[in-house]
Amino acid sequence: MKRSVAQVIVAVNHQDVDRAFSYRVPANMNVLPGMRVRVPFGRQGMVEGIVAELSEQTDLSPEKLKEIASCVDDKPLISREQFDLAV
Repeated sequence: MKRSVAQVIVAVNHQDVDRAFSYRVPANMNVLPGMRVRVPFGRQGMVEGIVAELSEQTDLSPEKLKEIASCVDDKPLISREQFDLAV
């Protein structure tokens, strides 16, 4: 089952950025939870983030979803257990 939407926690230090953001996973990209990715994020430009989870769909309309630009890692940097401890 292909997971086409990633919930990404971005590395932006701001009081209004305290949640995960939805991004479309490109068809040719293998993304797993715990991997670092680069994503477009408003005026910040490209920022780094960590994939929290993957899903088939989101409540957002498809045209509002931006696409993950690239993977920073080839495999997950943190495990599910480590991630659960951090949040």
